[in-house]
Amino acid sequence: MLDATPGDSAALIGRARVASWSGELARAEGLWQTILASRPENVEALVGLSQTLRWQGRHGAALDVLDIALAIAPTNPDVLTQERWTRASINPRVAGNVSYEGDSDGNRIVTSALRAAWRPVSRVEITGAGYRRTAGFNTPFVPKRTSNGVSATVWAQAEPGWTFSGTVGVSESNALTAEPIG
Repeated sequence: MLDATPGDSAALIGRARVASWSGELARAEGLWQTILASRPENVEALVGLSQTLRWQGRHGAALDVLDIALAIAPTNPDVLTQERWTRASINPRVAGNVSYEGDSDGNRIVTSALRAAWRPVSRVEITGAGYRRTAGFNTPFVPKRTSNGVSATVWAQAEPGWTFSGTVGVSESNALTAEPIG
């Protein structure tokens, strides 16, 4: 179809969509940008580009594109769905887990971990993490050992997809010769 009518909007969108769905995200992004260069108000292309950017992990860029689409078509269901999915990807989140390990010799280990992340803006994330591990034997003669740690990470993204991060943290243990480690 593109050989016969190179500027056919439906064919161009189809080609960009197939590239995106095939995992050729950089190629798809270029195709969406090409469509939007000549038709900046094409909501279908804006939605396709935002989805491709989201799949690349570029949520801030996806939201920028969706802002344009929302200004053109504020009630379009595809625009609203993409915005909901993109915001869900960057909303504050908390995750935690507890694991227990033991063996027939009486060794016991319990590890608790907690992680929380928040984005003050779409391209910057602050993450905090912490853990506590207790290890011991099923005997009164060997004391339990514990270790704890906390960390904080600041992550930022710049176009076209560069990411930068820095982490600080400290861990400590009640082992006899252990000192806190920053």
